[in-house]
Amino acid sequence: MERELRCASYAFLQIENLCILVNYGHRLSAAEREAQAHRFKVQLFVFGHTHIPLLEKKGDIIYLNQGSPSLPKENWEPTVAFLENGVVGLLGIDSGNCLQEAQFVIIVLALLSLL
Repeated sequence: MERELRCASYAFLQIENLCILVNYGHRLSAAEREAQAHRFKVQLFVFGHTHIPLLEKKGDIIYLNQGSPSLPKENWEPTVAFLENGVVGLLGIDSGNCLQEAQFVIIVLALLSLL
């Protein structure tokens, strides 16, 4: 008997003070992605399936589609995304160039008590 494999549409990640929402799919509009990012209070919203890279910062939220390393569309070279030291970017595989990058604004609240 075959079983249909069902997977969650979303995954939440927290890396230190960075909250990330990952959505596999292309059915959400930009407005719906923005609403979800605000609803879940994330700094990075990653989505895919279109094979077209996108890196866009709106306020304190970065929207990322990593493109495709093997089947790029719309005349893009193969791409992957990277996240390092508070910077997210798109890297062209053929050229080795950073095609685009954006930096996170992460606010760390420290409570100090005076003795």
